[in-house]
Formats: sequence, C-alpha cells, structure tokens
Amino acid sequence: MIDHWSRTAEQLMLSTVESKIRVVAVTSPVGGAGTSTVAMGLAQAFAQAKRQALLIDFSAPAREDAEVTDWALGKPLPPDAIKVGSDGLARLDAAVTPSNRAVFGNIDLLVKFFQHDLAAYDSIILDLPAIDGASQTAINPVAAARAADAVFLVGLTGLTLRSEMIEAVQKLRQVGANVTGVVLNDQFCATLGEEIADVSYTRLGRHFPRTAQWIAHKALAATSLGQHFRIVR
Repeated sequence: MIDHWSRTAEQLMLSTVESKIRVVAVTSPVGGAGTSTVAMGLAQAFAQAKRQALLIDFSAPAREDAEVTDWALGKPLPPDAIKVGSDGLARLDAAVTPSNRAVFGNIDLLVKFFQHDLAAYDSIILDLPAIDGASQTAINPVAAARAADAVFLVGLTGLTLRSEMIEAVQKLRQVGANVTGVVLNDQFCATLGEEIADVSYTRLGRHFPRTAQWIAHKALAATSLGQHFRIVR
C-alpha cells in the first residue's frame, strides 16, 4: 500500500530481480490511481539497491516541471535527455506527440529500444498512462506494457471497481503482456485510529470537547491503530 510504499517497493524490487525481470511497466485501469507515485518509488528502490535504474515517464500530460524531450523511436536520444539525480536514479521524460504517437505504439521498436538502445541499464521502469481513457496524445499503454517484461497494475482501495481491474487485465493479456501483480493505493482509506478520532469529534465534540480531544489524541497516538484495520470511507 502507498502508506508503507518504501517497504513494498523494496519487496517488489527484490522479486523482480530474483525473477530476472528487467523492464517493469506500471499502469492502472483508470487515471488518478497513483501510478506515478508507484513507478517513482519502485525506481528509487532499484537505485538504492545500487542498480543502474532508468525511469521513463510516458504518463500524460507531462509534468509541468519536467524538461520533456520530443523524440521518436529509432532516433538517437539527445545527449542531455536522460537526467541523473543525486541518488543515482536516471530519468527520461518523454513527450509523446500526435505526430510520433504511432511510432511509440510499435512493440518491436519499443523492445529494441529497451533491450539494445538502453542496454546499459540494469532495470527500466515505465510510468504509463491508464489503460482506459488515455489521452489521444499519450503513448499506447497496452503496447508499451506488452514490450515490458512485467506489468504492475495500480488500483485505489475501495474505489477501483473489480470490473475495471478485470477489463484492464484482459486487455493486457490479449496482447500477451505479463501482468505480474496489483498494488493497492489506500490513500482514501482511514486508519482505525483516524476513524475513532473522527467519531469522537463529531459525536462528543459539541458537548464534551475536552473528552473528545482526549479520546482523539489517544486514538491517533496508538501505533497499532495507525497501522492496521484500514477503513474505506
């Protein structure tokens, strides 16, 4: 889950290394599930493990603070296209345009790019748009996922519908993509401690404010209530 993402990212990273998975795609059934957060966390886990990791941001729209590079498969990357952070993580922010989108939908070219042009990297993480509702100017997430060695789907706990997840898996498997696992983002869930504090304030706060505050403080301070029993509101 996102709240404990660093630990989860390490576990995913170790599993991919043990399975000799090099190119990992991260996508979701629908937008807004936290795909970029998962992709970045996973890429950082690879970098912290001292692996030569490259995060390719194909998500749409491109981040406002990113220096996007307008390039197409089959053409050399500009020398400064890949930025390397202080943590050793390399990043490529790619701008997919209407004119080059079709090229990025070519699975064979994508595989060649990942396996040959980027052969210097031990691990490549793809931050992809959602399977459903992707922008017309975005890369085809299904094609990119097919070119990867493994695919992780990100869903929102309590909000991503089972039917949406099933449909996304079916679309990916129809083209032969290797759907490896699902990451659940619980950002809209409350801990049991948060739920107790909320009930305390709403039920007791008006007439017994000091009691409500005391209960809420104790509930929020309890470690066990903050780590378990996630509740979908």
